[in-house]
Amino acid sequence: MLIANNTTAPPSTGLQRAGFFVTKFGEKAGFGGAPQAPEVIIGKIIQGAMIMIGVIFGILVIYGGYLWMTARGNEEQVKKSIGILTTATIGFIVVVGAYAITSYIVSTVILASYQ
Repeated sequence: MLIANNTTAPPSTGLQRAGFFVTKFGEKAGFGGAPQAPEVIIGKIIQGAMIMIGVIFGILVIYGGYLWMTARGNEEQVKKSIGILTTATIGFIVVVGAYAITSYIVSTVILASYQ
């Protein structure tokens, strides 16, 4: 039996069927085919971590803004929200700065190794 994109149908038994789908998922995620260089894999991991940090920063900013907007004059809640916003911003700046420094050092080392 063939599926529309000219691949074979998944096996009908449990573990074989799961293995088939894990393999197909891995290929779609970019892990199939030729092995990738370690620096490419590490770069993908760092990219994923940076995306997660950005999402966490966005959630903290929304939460801090929500607390501030719903404070209704409660000074303690305003201070808490300002603390959350300040801490999230400082953390984001530190992470982006560390990424920039690391990226610069790695690119410099790579360029020096080719000369």
